Amino acid sequence: MPEIDRRDFLKIVGMTAGAAATVACNEPIQKIIPYLNQPTEVIPGLATWYNSTCRACPAACSVRVKTREGRPIKIEGNPEDPLSRGRVCVRGELGLMQTYDHGRFKGPMKRVVDPDGSSSHVAVTWEEGATLLVDALRANPGKAFFLGGHETGTRDALIDQALAAIGSAGQRLRFEPYAHEALRRANELVFGTRAVPQFRIGEADVLIAFGTDFLETWLSPLANQIAYSEARAEGKGFASFVGPRLGLTGGNTDQWLAPTPGTEVLVAIALASEVAKIRGSAPDALRGVFSKYSAASVADRTGIAAPVLSKLAERIAAASAPLALPPGVELQGTNAARFAAAVQILNAVSGAVGKTLVFGADHNVGRLARFQDLSELAGRMRGGEIGVLLVHDTNPALTAPQVGLADAIASGKVFTVSFASAPDETSALADLILPDHTAYEAWGDAEPVRGIRQLQQPAVRPLFDTRATVEVLLDAARALGATVPEGGLRDQLSAAWGGRASFEAALAVGGERQSVAATPIGVASGAGSIDFEPAALIGNGADPVLVVYPSHHLFDGRLTRVQALHEIPDPVTKTMWGSYAELHPETASALGIELGDVLSVTTEGGEVEITAFPHTAIRPGVVAIQVGRGTLPRDPEAPLSGQGTWGRDVIGVNAFELIPGRLDSESGALAWLSTRASIKNTKVRANVTRAQITFDQEDRGFGKAVGLAALPELEPWGRKSHGGGHAKKAEAGHEAAMPWQGDAEHLMIREYDVAADAHETSPYRWGMSIDQDACTGCNACMAACITENNTPVVGPTNVRVGREMHWIRIERYVEQVGEGEVDVRHTPMLCQHCGAAPCESVCPALATYHSAEGLNVMVPNRCIGTRFCSNNCPYKARRFNLWSYDWYQPEPENLALNPDVMVRAKGVMEKCTFCVQRINGAKDVARREGRDVHEGEFTVACAQVCPSNAITFGNLREPESAVAKLRTIPRAYRILEHLYTRPAVSYLMSIRRVEEA
Repeated sequence: MPEIDRRDFLKIVGMTAGAAATVACNEPIQKIIPYLNQPTEVIPGLATWYNSTCRACPAACSVRVKTREGRPIKIEGNPEDPLSRGRVCVRGELGLMQTYDHGRFKGPMKRVVDPDGSSSHVAVTWEEGATLLVDALRANPGKAFFLGGHETGTRDALIDQALAAIGSAGQRLRFEPYAHEALRRANELVFGTRAVPQFRIGEADVLIAFGTDFLETWLSPLANQIAYSEARAEGKGFASFVGPRLGLTGGNTDQWLAPTPGTEVLVAIALASEVAKIRGSAPDALRGVFSKYSAASVADRTGIAAPVLSKLAERIAAASAPLALPPGVELQGTNAARFAAAVQILNAVSGAVGKTLVFGADHNVGRLARFQDLSELAGRMRGGEIGVLLVHDTNPALTAPQVGLADAIASGKVFTVSFASAPDETSALADLILPDHTAYEAWGDAEPVRGIRQLQQPAVRPLFDTRATVEVLLDAARALGATVPEGGLRDQLSAAWGGRASFEAALAVGGERQSVAATPIGVASGAGSIDFEPAALIGNGADPVLVVYPSHHLFDGRLTRVQALHEIPDPVTKTMWGSYAELHPETASALGIELGDVLSVTTEGGEVEITAFPHTAIRPGVVAIQVGRGTLPRDPEAPLSGQGTWGRDVIGVNAFELIPGRLDSESGALAWLSTRASIKNTKVRANVTRAQITFDQEDRGFGKAVGLAALPELEPWGRKSHGGGHAKKAEAGHEAAMPWQGDAEHLMIREYDVAADAHETSPYRWGMSIDQDACTGCNACMAACITENNTPVVGPTNVRVGREMHWIRIERYVEQVGEGEVDVRHTPMLCQHCGAAPCESVCPALATYHSAEGLNVMVPNRCIGTRFCSNNCPYKARRFNLWSYDWYQPEPENLALNPDVMVRAKGVMEKCTFCVQRINGAKDVARREGRDVHEGEFTVACAQVCPSNAITFGNLREPESAVAKLRTIPRAYRILEHLYTRPAVSYLMSIRRVEEA
């Protein structure tokens, strides 16, 4: 072997580093050794941050994208954004994975007909694709139509300009499955405006949600969750949920009213009538309406006792800042607009308008299409009025099967162009695919709310041969001889934002935020003529009512290709990797159904086969199915070894197919709640993939609660003792047993100082506090842990045998769920970093040990996989890694890995490390500056994203730190502390407000 001198060796190393650093580039690199003149903003080993905008849902929150050596690896909230305030939801955190989806379109494709008569897509160049587009537009002058998703800002205006330039001005729909059509029409009926106002949840002291999933998908759910946590801080606020199913939102309220499905409108208008009587605030236009409805008159039809409604009305009337939230899509029936109008009338008579319901800084959803508009478009396509259909950022073949758009496309009368970045049901029907960039490869902006403009900038160069749709359309217009704005999308953005200086200043903070004055508004004179009748339901009256509801993780299905979102448990059922038919145990028993039975569910809209999941958070006589699944396989050519077959499989069912195509005639909205479903047990059994087997604590005291009335007298658990280390004395000499304590009066709890569980010379003892009253169970912490710590997705087969790899999980405990009362507790569980960790003493390889700073450290390179530590951990916080990235980690998905965290090999134990890489990073900065790490200088990934601010991390040896103070408040307790593990994680009891109900 020839010798290599030092100069040749450095050349080879430079070429290798250059190749690794530029794998994302799609243009030829001319320099053999890049970074000869290194960009000043890039320091190898340190992160570079870019402000951008999340596009995982229409809310358009501003985010900060963390990149390492040119690779985006983590999403954080932008603290400058009044919507996200530095937080991120579960969808926003994992939406980055869409960029690294190896199944994305690599470039343009066109449909070809195979010799056997079938068709397929084949790759073409951009030149050929652009020519096909221009030829189709030229052959159909004035007959192009643009069908897109929710778009605002500069890109929205440029699309309009491009359409006008090719002779199709105004030929456009902005379609979203959750378009708030009914709310817009209701506001017009009640207030005389179609604007969608601000619902100031954070300022409400009494909140009534009429089936509104405001913590999940409604309007701006991240902003809603942040506000809700503020409204509930330290026992404040009272919330009631009206609807047939307790989802994530309903489970975080205090009272549950489950009227007969379809009659929720009567509850709303009866409450308005009762509140108006108490307050004497009935407008003249509504006096006639209120005389028809009262708590007593609607009791029989709704199934809600009159005293229950009267008591709730009294609470609303006495509140200083009440707020009622109009229904979400799951309660959107044939009376959708009138139902929403009833809720807005309740807001008007309760005094909410101008306080917690404020017009002015309105949500920018006014131009979204009605579902009826999409139906009309399909008719125009079948009639030959549309020659070219341009589809961008929407998937109506999945989310609107009722309108027959797929059949209209397949008829061959319309040349269909899809701008999707990845395969979906609509692009599968397209004649031409011209793929767009993903969100973090593209320029753009958005105005989700009046006065809030968000800027979107790329954090990485396009990984594949994709182009911005706006630029493709403008180029096509130029090719047709039209005059359109010159320059690329970035140039147009710069001009729209007032020039380069203003544009770059806005980029530095992620956008522009201005205050918008409130608009005074009153009740319209015609509001008294509204008919408040229940929704009409079709089907056999003996069959259960079908409730189809949005997915908290997958939204409407647009995120279904993100595998991690399938592996994070549903926040209510804790199921994963599939669709499930939810029924009350009474309903299941009456139909002869058990957990895991495969059911055939049939409506006028369609039929699906789905696995049964009985549970108590649903009204008897109802079957509920979540949307977002049943989409195309993510990777039809996925290898079968190691990772299983989930890449090839269709995951779940498409619940949209079960919704008949009935509309609300008043608003043109799809009537989601419009039918009963025939259910047949096929006698076939299926596996239920779930993360939690039971919701019963069995008196083990994991998730504790305290009543609001008892909160002032509460003393810290285990602080006082009487002889022999017993718990606090009661009058009889022992602690009175509580439901969550079991035989607590004889638990031995020694006094200990967890801050002492570190080396005496160390200035740090890291610890955490988790507020269960603030935690909503939204799973944002789980998503952040996945992206921060390279936690693998193992697939449904491995999950079913207990091989999931989550370092943090949220346990859901149901203490009382019945009409009129809600007591659901969310307990995040992770490694407790115990001062006397039972896992450390049993490891024969010293792979886990106690660090000088009190951390329970895991060294994967030492681990020999005995699993003794897992057996000895009472918190079950350890995971044995049976996964190997060699099995299935195709390019470019490996680019999403965090280089600060080791990718573990098969056969080792894993667990939460308290983000030790972040701790070490902060210590490095402090060491260079000759000081200790300051309070608030950094935090762990789960705490940083938590929308409810439920997780606090810090140094327990700093008495003034937030985490040290939280450990001493009366609500604080430690899980299983009677085992003397001395956990560094403390919990705050949730607060039960139902005593005041």
